[in-house]
Amino acid sequence: SSAASDVYKRQAKPSTGKFKIKKVNENGDPLENVGFSLYQSDRKTIIRSKDSKDEEYFTNDKGYLYFSNLDPGTYYLKETKALSGYKIKDNNPWTKIVVSSDGKVTLSPLDLKENEDKKPDCTKVT
Repeated sequence: SSAASDVYKRQAKPSTGKFKIKKVNENGDPLENVGFSLYQSDRKTIIRSKDSKDEEYFTNDKGYLYFSNLDPGTYYLKETKALSGYKIKDNNPWTKIVVSSDGKVTLSPLDLKENEDKKPDCTKVT
């Protein structure tokens, strides 16, 4: 291979990540219009929606929320708006999202010492 092609390989843009979550109630029924915010790794800077520039993302009528085109790095997801009749948990845990350079996405709940027996509220489904 030529030197030029080796340089190109090294500078190839990393893959972006995508994932979806599903928000359900205690009976497994999907919940629509539940709000979430996606944060950069500092857990302070909100990533705005490219379409609407809103700071919140809402689940659809099947309870799904989709994220795509995430550059490699670490992100955090947090529920920000519950439906009428529901309450966000007092210990509202962050969900950590890691996008690797090959586009693979890993979700994991934080604060496991306090919630060892609990699964994250947001479950990766793809």
